[in-house]
Amino acid sequence: MENGLVSPHGGELKPLLLEDEARKDELKRAAGLAQVRMTSRETSDLIMLAVGAFSPLPGFMGHDDYLSVVREMRTRSGLVWPIPITLSVSSDLAGSLKTGDRVALLDDESGEIMGTMTVEDKYRYDKREEAKKVFGTEDEAHPGVAKVYAQKEFNIAGPVKALSEGPYPELYGRHYGRPSDTRALFQKRGWRTVAGFQTRNPIHRSHEYCTKIALEVSDGLLIHPLVGKLKPGDIPADVRMKCYLELLEHYYPEDRVVLKVYPMEMRYGGPREAVLHAVFRQNYGCSHLIIGRDHAGVGSYYGPFDAQKIFDDFDAKDLAIKPLKIDWTFWCHKCDGMASMKTCPHEKTDRVLISGTLLREMLESGEQPPKEFSRPEVISILMDHYRSKEKAKKDPPVSSKKATNITWHQGAIDQQDRERLLKQRGVVIWFTGLSGSGKSTLAHALEERLFREGHLSYVLDGDNIRHGLNSNLGFSPSDREENIRRIGEVAKLFATSGAITMTAFISPYRADRDRARALLEPGSFFEIYVEVPLDVAEERDPKGLYKKARKGEIKEFTGISAPYEEPLKPELTLNTGQLNLEQSVERVYRLLVDKGVLLSE
Repeated sequence: MENGLVSPHGGELKPLLLEDEARKDELKRAAGLAQVRMTSRETSDLIMLAVGAFSPLPGFMGHDDYLSVVREMRTRSGLVWPIPITLSVSSDLAGSLKTGDRVALLDDESGEIMGTMTVEDKYRYDKREEAKKVFGTEDEAHPGVAKVYAQKEFNIAGPVKALSEGPYPELYGRHYGRPSDTRALFQKRGWRTVAGFQTRNPIHRSHEYCTKIALEVSDGLLIHPLVGKLKPGDIPADVRMKCYLELLEHYYPEDRVVLKVYPMEMRYGGPREAVLHAVFRQNYGCSHLIIGRDHAGVGSYYGPFDAQKIFDDFDAKDLAIKPLKIDWTFWCHKCDGMASMKTCPHEKTDRVLISGTLLREMLESGEQPPKEFSRPEVISILMDHYRSKEKAKKDPPVSSKKATNITWHQGAIDQQDRERLLKQRGVVIWFTGLSGSGKSTLAHALEERLFREGHLSYVLDGDNIRHGLNSNLGFSPSDREENIRRIGEVAKLFATSGAITMTAFISPYRADRDRARALLEPGSFFEIYVEVPLDVAEERDPKGLYKKARKGEIKEFTGISAPYEEPLKPELTLNTGQLNLEQSVERVYRLLVDKGVLLSE
């Protein structure tokens, strides 16, 4: 026990994330190393290593540990570990590396440098054996198996130094928690027994019932949703978060429940993934893990309670955390309440049993699920989500409506060639904010700094664009939308040329900014919210526009007679009422360094 809480797996938390000056120094060194681009799953595993969730692992697994985990669910030292944590590379890259080499680890989607690794091992492996042993099937229709088959031919292994937690801390704020955070919180509340609840779905009545059973026998409850990548069709994390927060506000005791998210990618590994969930929940400080029907399952690959049975293979020396095994739960009309197979004597026809597939079909068709299945607040959020999806299908963005006889022609020199020459990534930095917030001033100051340091950049300024390309557009909502659509397309072309492209436009509508983001590859669009209070913007009023708008001389003026929709999840927010120009430029510049845009840094 550690201060009353269950001990971490292996006895000690071992977070691998560097901070402050050590992180800055390692980022500089990483810029000169050979690069290994990681899949989204590998990136999420690195983040789990970074925060100590995968303690006591020091990095990605070498050959002996890999084989032992695949075949025996233990590392070669005997530590229980059910799923290998690996990093794959092509045979060409593996051939160029030797023992002792250091490599930079980049997220393939964002291009961000996530960490470095010292190569201690490289090895071929049998993908089909891994699939069969870990997932119980070689069927590539299984999403976890498909990910294994998509891996490259070699694994490389060694200790890592993590440099980033990705977007999760900023995206989820106080609801993002590392193992050290949750342990400190549990200790502060005096909890000794904590039940963890794994979820990748909204919490419906059955899930709620399971968690409240756990609350009856534990000091506290950790609702611990996965927010890494899911399979197509699963409910997005932002929608699920709305559901969780509504439920916590109305149906749970505030002082006995904690909601924290974690960044792992789902593997859909059934029994073995249930054990992995237990291992890292122990690191988060949980003494128990709720295991219900079909935990971490997908399709019909696993029996409904296989994830419970697998824990019978382990004892207290293997895992300090214990499973809370709960039977199939449901609403029973005759019981007039929630029940389980162990408590309800009534017929199947008396029970509200809705599968995930049936629920999605109901929501997609606009049919409201029964209140006995899910709380009304949750149903309302989900129905809004599915209505918006249907609307998006029927009314695609203007930019997606293309003539069938137009084909994109790839040039002889591609974007990567230009980026290598320029020693930078071609990206779009999208400054947005009220008139007078300082967008243009900031963009041009950043351009000057990048130019002095040898980087190619260009500012697309709002006024300049409206003098030429968009001179035929006014300021109605439809014209504003078309203005931003054209700018987004032009910015994309500049970025493709390898240039660091800055736009300085009010761009008041989130949907328009989201469409511009969607034009680029993930990790190539940085939304910078230049925040300033309206009264400060009016006081600056360099063009006298606010005064004219107040007098009614300018119609549809953003902030006065037309709305401005603040970004929900910008890459960076700069309050120019509090930061001077130099400080603001420095923050954007550091963002570019951290995200691996300036390759010569």
